[in-house]
Amino acid sequence: MTDKTMSISNQVKYLKTLNGITWILAGISDIFSGAISSTLTSIFLIISLVLQLKVSLSKKESDDEMSIDNKIKAGAMTQSIMHIIFCTAAVVLFALTSFPNLHIDWKNLIVPVFFIFIGIEYIIWGLSFKKLEEE
Repeated sequence: MTDKTMSISNQVKYLKTLNGITWILAGISDIFSGAISSTLTSIFLIISLVLQLKVSLSKKESDDEMSIDNKIKAGAMTQSIMHIIFCTAAVVLFALTSFPNLHIDWKNLIVPVFFIFIGIEYIIWGLSFKKLEEE
């Protein structure tokens, strides 16, 4: 580790934006079966863990009033966007289940979809925070 202090922007970049990308990649690779896709899923989740440890073990810049406010606003924006995404996903699922000939193995898609939704939430939060910090 270096003695440099990690800025709030970099903390968010590692914990949210880049971490979100790794969760989405883990979810996509987990859709497929086999040793290679399982290995890729594990690698992406390990990268996520490393990103979190990097921030946790680094010397960090303290939050100021503006960054705290921007984190709260980013969380609220993310919640609103995720509600839209979940409502849209529900409509699509209801539409898909109305087709009797469409056979989807939902049991095998639960974990990948969960990973992808976590990733989307993290990315939205990170980008929302970055947008607020730039204003």
